[in-house]
Amino acid sequence: MKYLFSFTMACCLLLSSCGESTSPDDNFSTNARDFLFAGNVGTEIVLAVTRSEIDTNGVKTISPVDTLIWTIMERNVPHPVGGSAIRIREENRRGVDTIRYSLDSTYYAFYNDGIAYFSSLNTTNSEMIIKNPLTVGAQYTNGDVGSGDNRALIVKSVGEIVNTSYKQMKTVRIESQDSSVSNSIIYKESMKYYFAPEVLVAHAERINERIYPSKKKRTQMFVTDLVRYTKK
Repeated sequence: MKYLFSFTMACCLLLSSCGESTSPDDNFSTNARDFLFAGNVGTEIVLAVTRSEIDTNGVKTISPVDTLIWTIMERNVPHPVGGSAIRIREENRRGVDTIRYSLDSTYYAFYNDGIAYFSSLNTTNSEMIIKNPLTVGAQYTNGDVGSGDNRALIVKSVGEIVNTSYKQMKTVRIESQDSSVSNSIIYKESMKYYFAPEVLVAHAERINERIYPSKKKRTQMFVTDLVRYTKK
C-alpha cells in the first residue's frame, strides 16, 4: 500500500448491485475479488488516520487525526494493464481543516488473481493489495517483478473480527515486515492490514522504527480505521 496504497472484473463489477456484505453474520468470502470496492458512482469510504511518535527521549506526541475520503468516480474504466478498473478519487482532510485536498485519481482492478492498485491510467506498474488464495500462511509480493519494491506479505488470519469505528467486521489480516541499514542506523517497518469485502481496508496499523548506534530509538505509529461506508 505504500501504506494505503497502493488496488476482470466483469463478475467483480456485479458487486455494485449487491447488498452490503460487511456484517459479521454474513457468509465471509475468501475470494480476493469480493474485496474490491462495491457500490455505484458516488459511493464513499471514509477512514481516519491517527499518527503518533515517540522520540529518542521517550516523549510521545500525537498529531491531529487525518481523514481520508475515497469516492467511486467511474466503474468499467479501461486500464492498459489492469483491464476493467474502478476509478477512485482520493482526498485528504488534514486535522480539523474542513478543506478537502484532492489527489489524482487512482485505479483498482482485479488483476493477476488479486486486487491491484495503479497510481494513474497510464502507469504500467501495479501494487498488489490482496491476492488469492486467502488461506493462512499464503504469501505474495506487493510490487511488480523488477520494480525494486517487492515486499513480502503473508496471510495471518481469515475471518478475524475487528471492531472498527464504522462497525464490527470480519476481515482477512495480512502482515509485512521490512528492515534496512543506512549510515549505521537501523530502519524497521511492520504493517498489519485488515481487509474486508466491499470496502477493502477496514483497519491498518503501521510502526516505523529508527534505531541509532547509541541504541536510542524513534518510533512512529499510524493507525487507519474505517469510519463510514456510504454505498450508492
